[in-house]
Amino acid sequence: MSNIYKDMATAIMDEIQESKYALKNIRTAANYAGHLKRLLSRTQLTKETLFLKKNQDKIISYLEKKGGSTRNQICCALKKYSVVLNIEEAINFSSQQMDLAIEMRKSKMEQDRITNKKNENWVDFNVIHFHYKNALSFIKHYNEMKEHKYTWRTGTKTFPAYERNLNMAFHLGLFVSNIEYNPPRRSQDWTLMKVIPISMVKNIKEKDINNYCVTIRGIPKQVIFLKYKTCDEYGRQEFDLNTDLQFIMRCWISYHSEIPGNNLISHPSGAAKNPSTFGKSIQKVMNDFVVGDKRVKVNMLRNICITELYRNVDVNCILKWATACGHTIETAKEYYIQNNKHKIELANSLTS
Repeated sequence: MSNIYKDMATAIMDEIQESKYALKNIRTAANYAGHLKRLLSRTQLTKETLFLKKNQDKIISYLEKKGGSTRNQICCALKKYSVVLNIEEAINFSSQQMDLAIEMRKSKMEQDRITNKKNENWVDFNVIHFHYKNALSFIKHYNEMKEHKYTWRTGTKTFPAYERNLNMAFHLGLFVSNIEYNPPRRSQDWTLMKVIPISMVKNIKEKDINNYCVTIRGIPKQVIFLKYKTCDEYGRQEFDLNTDLQFIMRCWISYHSEIPGNNLISHPSGAAKNPSTFGKSIQKVMNDFVVGDKRVKVNMLRNICITELYRNVDVNCILKWATACGHTIETAKEYYIQNNKHKIELANSLTS
């Protein structure tokens, strides 16, 4: 049954991208198709019956169980697909539901829900950084054994303690290793990343759909972001990697060298992991040390790190950090700067 809905999602995505209303960002198209696949599977509808008037109550019931942000994304997908199909009644219905979703997102009840959820799952930045440093120290200590330098595979033999600490150092290190030198990015920014030698940089096209980790003599030195949420606003971004992250990524790449392909984060088959799977990896690492029933995935971890980044930042640096993190000034003001010692009025001067 799951394959049926997977095929439907593929067909929907193809219909969208082959129409005159195609999305510029292929990842957004895939995200829309994914939301519609889940809607169809939960409501037992098909793409042919989705917009029948008699099924509107099923869609509304499904939407009512979602939070404001997710509900809005689903409605965006419904609206796009209804426009592609050019069904006036469906366009009107999806537009109405989108308006309701936007109203819900702005409501006090939704803001309180988000705040409560955030508070329930919040982990102090210093706690995360402490466990990251412990994992880093572990792999540095074992790496000093020259016969196993940068890799911990001897034939088919693996070293569980090393693998466990490398997983923690890598997944946490992408976010907390040095938040001012390498600010935390979204999951897609990492799952789209390929590992290439510096000699291959000249072959990168500006409209590429990937990001790149550039190595020099086997050492990861730089990351290049071409495809990310705000790439249309900020364009190509290049960041040198801090020393600890260079070391961690070198160990990570070496440890997974038997996996085919050049994806930085991949399945054993060589296929790149998607953001959802990457998020589960983050949660698994966090579950090793968080207390209670907290659910810390990529968005929450990034939220914690960016809040820390803005905590005592000079107001004149807010634009710099917003650009480096890949979010807008408006997002900085709405979600992060209220935790900063500076008043929001000061940040308003940046966009006035």
